[in-house]
Amino acid sequence: MADDTNMQLPPGEDDAQLEAGKSIDQLPAGEEMPALPEGYEVVVGNTSANLVEDAQQFGEELTSVRNLIQRYAQQMDDMKAQIKEVSDSLRNIFDNDTELQQLEEQAKTMTTDVKNKRQRVKESPEAVQLQMKIKEFKEEQKEISDTLTNHLLRYYQMTGSTVIEDESGDEREIRINAKLGGKKATN
Repeated sequence: MADDTNMQLPPGEDDAQLEAGKSIDQLPAGEEMPALPEGYEVVVGNTSANLVEDAQQFGEELTSVRNLIQRYAQQMDDMKAQIKEVSDSLRNIFDNDTELQQLEEQAKTMTTDVKNKRQRVKESPEAVQLQMKIKEFKEEQKEISDTLTNHLLRYYQMTGSTVIEDESGDEREIRINAKLGGKKATN
């Protein structure tokens, strides 16, 4: 092995060395103090025993955490299997109950019968007439609503107020609602 004491440092590198038993203040002053990279520490004294002990403690703790994770993961898998088994047993009880199966079939038939009867009633002359009347009322209601909206907007533009008093003296709030329609075709 080569003797490192005669080794030349590149230009600009500090080649001063501290002799044993001397203070760091006896080194010549440099131009700048180099900073340690983040995460590094300056270790003074015999700390290798502490580092080994810390590493052993970390390894033991890591092993302990891994073992706990594995144990709880296995418990979770076992619990899932038990839940599935019990759920399957419960489903089998329902599937194998013939009285329940008959009642469910009757309920399906009854639902179909109700739906068919509802459709026949809806198509009866009396129901059709009432549906037409409701449709006419809704169209009239829409026209009244549009007219009222226009007058409320005009009232708001004239007064700047969002409150109006009705005939009985009660105040009613005016809600302004703007809507954007679709684009108009340009020719």
